[in-house]
Amino acid sequence: MGSFNLEGAQAASVPIAIIRFAIFIPFGGYFGYAIQHWNLIKRHVELQGAPYNPIIAKAQEISHHWGKVGFYWNFAVWIPAIVIPAPLSLIFTIVDLAITVMLAIATHFQTGYVPHSFDGCRGNKSHEFQLPPNTNESFFEIAARLNSTSIRKTSPFAMCKSYVEEWQYGLSVTIFYALIVFINIIVSFNLFREHRRKGNSFKQWLSELTVAFPQFLAIFVYVPWFLLVLIFRCLPLSLKSRTRFGRRYAVKTAQRLPTPHEVKMKTMSMTRRDGKKRYKGGEDGNPTGLAEFLGIYDVLMLVVEDLHYADIVNLSLASKSVREAVLPAADYDRRIKHFRMYACEPETKSQCWVCANTICQLCLIPRSLRPNTLTWHLDTCHPYCTSCYWSSVAHTRLNSRTAIPRCICAPPTAHPSFLQTLWRSATWYSSRQPAYGVMRNICTECDRLSDAEIAGKREKRTKKELRDPQRDGCEVCWQCKEGLGGGPRWWVCGSCRKECTKACHAPWGKRRKGESREGEGEARGDGAV
Repeated sequence: MGSFNLEGAQAASVPIAIIRFAIFIPFGGYFGYAIQHWNLIKRHVELQGAPYNPIIAKAQEISHHWGKVGFYWNFAVWIPAIVIPAPLSLIFTIVDLAITVMLAIATHFQTGYVPHSFDGCRGNKSHEFQLPPNTNESFFEIAARLNSTSIRKTSPFAMCKSYVEEWQYGLSVTIFYALIVFINIIVSFNLFREHRRKGNSFKQWLSELTVAFPQFLAIFVYVPWFLLVLIFRCLPLSLKSRTRFGRRYAVKTAQRLPTPHEVKMKTMSMTRRDGKKRYKGGEDGNPTGLAEFLGIYDVLMLVVEDLHYADIVNLSLASKSVREAVLPAADYDRRIKHFRMYACEPETKSQCWVCANTICQLCLIPRSLRPNTLTWHLDTCHPYCTSCYWSSVAHTRLNSRTAIPRCICAPPTAHPSFLQTLWRSATWYSSRQPAYGVMRNICTECDRLSDAEIAGKREKRTKKELRDPQRDGCEVCWQCKEGLGGGPRWWVCGSCRKECTKACHAPWGKRRKGESREGEGEARGDGAV
């Protein structure tokens, strides 16, 4: 932290924080009396001037205004005054000094027309205290009379007593606020003098403080948060589980709502990512016997039944005439659908893990690929219904009180952002990537790509599958095997059996055909409360 003594500066803010906390109630009492007295004087002209001292109205206006400012200011800066050490706390000292001066002025004015103890209000003293000549009522008597109603009567003694209490509160608050200002100024001056004694300039002092303060602030925020989390985890399971369930349900409801965004039209690009122009058709090329043979649709389908999907696609690239015969631009989508239906062996037919092209046991290529963050969630996290989630995950005693309640098994991203590298180095992210590989069945075209190219090609499809609550294997609850309809989707890690809270998963499920909203509501509430 350099030569700046941040610990000493921070320790000096402790007595200031104690003083601010100690005057919460006195300041509240002072502010309350100031409001009552000023509102009474403001409503009645008789109390604002002759024959009574005009200083009374002015003093009560000052005490009302600055009592309000000081009361809310004291609440607002209590925590910041603890966190921010000297000399940065001099910013607060300026406001504290202004409040101290104005409260001192108001208290000085009140000293001239308010007794200094309750004894000055007892008996006839509230009548005789500064009674103006040629008048029958003192200020406290006329104020009590004007403040009385048919329901509630105010005695001169009670009115005089309230002014005495306001003066006493004002005097104590002024003294304590002056002490706060004094401590801040003395501490800042001593720190600056100590720094100058070491031969450092004022600029160096501020630069070291700028570096040291954020470090302390991070610790100051993290430690209380850690203690609160630790205390919460020591609470009874019945309370913790319901609190966590309610919070997670609210989060999923918020994630379900679509985010408003502007929809813009985009011009379709006629160029592929590799720089080549997209095929538009219309060019028959030089006619060949093969093109004429494959141009007969029934014959083409008979040929497709004896070929693999990759073979028929490669066949369409033989020439322009063959391309128009096999995959004409006007009938491209329907032909691709039929090729996937009839090509490859029907018994072992599946999809390429990367591009979703049709493959079978004879044409697939097994390849070991390292899982990343998204594919790990796709393979490991399973959907649970609300009842099974409540009984098996949320309301279970399998985990210790201090254990993290959510899943942290997933590897971090292999490509951290700039902000992520500020918190942890890029080496930390790369060192925590899985070292093992998972066998994936891919097609011959994708096998030509590198592992990085395959990961980039698969990423968009993986994100789409993770956000689809009705994808293969996710239509039923993983535990009870009951069908999942509308309502929240609870994703549980198959490794640690804890809830996965990552936002990549679908937060809400779609209602099945014939399912009513009442059924969705029952699914939400079953076993949760």
